[in-house]
Amino acid sequence: MILKHKRWDKDDLAMLLDSYRLSHEQFQTLTGIPAKQLEQWLSGKSEIDSVSCFALDRITQLLKDFFVKRD
Repeated sequence: MILKHKRWDKDDLAMLLDSYRLSHEQFQTLTGIPAKQLEQWLSGKSEIDSVSCFALDRITQLLKDFFVKRD
């Protein structure tokens, strides 16, 4: 079985952080992805690999579920 995932870029990532008002440190706490890696992605110095894209899809779904259930 092949898992399909969205191809993330720095604009998608910036929108995710803005949508949930997450700082780089909060993102690191929630995901375990170092803030330094996040900054490299956002600056375009590093491309977001396919494993990270899959993780970001999953994280996004968990955030959506969390905020929907709280409302």
